[in-house]
Amino acid sequence: MAALLLKCYKPLILLCPTSTTAIHVPTHKIFVSNNKNFLTRSRFYCSTQLGQSQSCTSTNGSGGPENEMPTHQQLFLHNTMSKKKELFRPKTPGQVGMYVYLRHLGYEVKYVRNFTDVDDKIIVRANELGEDPIDLSRHYCEEFHRDMAYLHCLPPSVEPRVSDHMPQIIDMIKQILNNGHGYQIEGDVYFSVDKFPQYGQLSGRKLEDNRAGERVAVDSRKKNPADFALWKEGMELSIARLEALSLQLIYEQGGLKALELPEARSERLTPAKLGLVPRLKSPQTSFRKVHASLNSPCLGLSEALPYRLNCLAPEASVLDTFDNNDNYVCHLLTSLSWSILQSAKEGEPFWESPWGPGRPGWHIECSAMSAAYLGYSFDIHGGGMDLIFPHHENEIAQSCAACDKSNISCWIHNGFVTIDSEKMSKSLGNFFTIRQVIDLFHPLALRLFLVGTHYRSPINYSDAQLESSSDRIFYIYQTLYDCEDALSQNDEASRSDNVPQETVDCIEKFNDIFCTSMSDDLHTPVVLAAMSEPLKTANDLLHTCKGKKQKLRIDSLAALEKAIKNALITLGFMPTSYSEVLHELREKALKRAKLTESEVLHRIDERNTARRNKEFGKSDAIRKNLAAVGISLMDSPEGTTWRPAIPLALQAVHAEAP
Repeated sequence: MAALLLKCYKPLILLCPTSTTAIHVPTHKIFVSNNKNFLTRSRFYCSTQLGQSQSCTSTNGSGGPENEMPTHQQLFLHNTMSKKKELFRPKTPGQVGMYVYLRHLGYEVKYVRNFTDVDDKIIVRANELGEDPIDLSRHYCEEFHRDMAYLHCLPPSVEPRVSDHMPQIIDMIKQILNNGHGYQIEGDVYFSVDKFPQYGQLSGRKLEDNRAGERVAVDSRKKNPADFALWKEGMELSIARLEALSLQLIYEQGGLKALELPEARSERLTPAKLGLVPRLKSPQTSFRKVHASLNSPCLGLSEALPYRLNCLAPEASVLDTFDNNDNYVCHLLTSLSWSILQSAKEGEPFWESPWGPGRPGWHIECSAMSAAYLGYSFDIHGGGMDLIFPHHENEIAQSCAACDKSNISCWIHNGFVTIDSEKMSKSLGNFFTIRQVIDLFHPLALRLFLVGTHYRSPINYSDAQLESSSDRIFYIYQTLYDCEDALSQNDEASRSDNVPQETVDCIEKFNDIFCTSMSDDLHTPVVLAAMSEPLKTANDLLHTCKGKKQKLRIDSLAALEKAIKNALITLGFMPTSYSEVLHELREKALKRAKLTESEVLHRIDERNTARRNKEFGKSDAIRKNLAAVGISLMDSPEGTTWRPAIPLALQAVHAEAP
């Protein structure tokens, strides 16, 4: 199905950029599972550097005071680095990397979104399905695109993938090593956090406060537990070292002197027989990383074996097949403390590099691709709050180590989608996929639900919240449809700008709130709340009697519809037609109610018959039963119609919600 996580991020994608500004939105990982896809807030990078190469140049942005009030042409954003709101000043005047709202302010925007299509979870899933990991990633990228289209998110200008940018990644690792910020252990390359004094500035964490191994592979070979992988060694070199050193260990401990004989090495005591190395089906296209820590001082081999083996202990049945001398050797091997550090499965892709075959670490991928398309100095970088440490902290360290002019003006991070105040996650099993949600609710209802909370705040997912958002979307589009219908009955040429002052005041007030709130760290909930006034005014006008003031009424409706529509366009809520949205909302409501429209119309007929027969108890029961499942009946002189509504049981829940 789809590949987008609903998981723990509330989508900043709902303010997706247009195709004319410099933005980088890495859709960090395509998580693949039997549970299809999750809903997520997408990560993004933004930059003003249109067409900039990966040169090591710098331009500086600066923030404004915390208490400075935004004007209509300014934008204040909360910067995670400074821990306060700052006036956004693009590095290149007139060009910026961010959302649709910046286009609204007159900036040019280039939108770049990348895919991490090389990842442990993808590889595991590909192995389960017997597919190529890269092919599987491309399939889920396509599903992700469908989900983004459902949510009315604009496509990016550029969409790089990790698998297509290995030269850029390798070049950046070389720069880091040349600048003295990394080190190599056999085929692995690590970043040395001790060489970067500013490490921890974004997250506010100190190196001594970091728990060893928190989201960082535990490897006793590293100089500092917080050091992270830039490059992970591939299978061929690892297996060659493992076999040679394990046989050396056996030989030096008095094991089979006949190991020098080819037949003895291949037929008797081999690493595979000892359980040290998996039997690989396709060594050319797969690799396994196997290390170990030698904890037994009696062996006296720590210095003799610079490459520490990390192996699987042999089974007892294997031990029984060896003679006493061999068994002694196996006993020594199994006395080691085995801990798998990086266990790459069969079928894992690898690339050639100066350090041997392997693949890049998680963090270097994003730094290299953002530098390739946006340069080392750009405007905005963001993502979920859970990425502040270690991912974004490591990105800063890498980029600055590769280029001392690296500079990102503003770091933005969004809150989580929660369920019962607990972060939504695959591991907890409390997640919903986008496809699951929009199977029952209109995508615009989901979008409204997400935009209805400030992007930095957590948002609690519930059916009641989605029902409320769906009801609100229906109200908005029904109002716009009615305005369109009323306006279509009057000649547009006959309209004038002579709009009544009270309508002008209503529109100006809404526009002021819109601009001020959006410029104040993208405060979308305030905008949506303020939209109630022009919507109410439009509905009041729609229900006024026709007469001498008909022309003023039409002029007011035209002005109100335009103001509401413009705001919705900026927020990404405008579909092809109002009637289409209303039709789809009705279909979703019927599906949630487990009814067909024919069944609803039949019950309306039954109710009309009961009313004519003065069976008011039966009539009320029919209305109440339909209302219980989210179908509201509306009586008028023209007859009875129905519309989607919040089910009765959930209305109380919604009323109690803060």
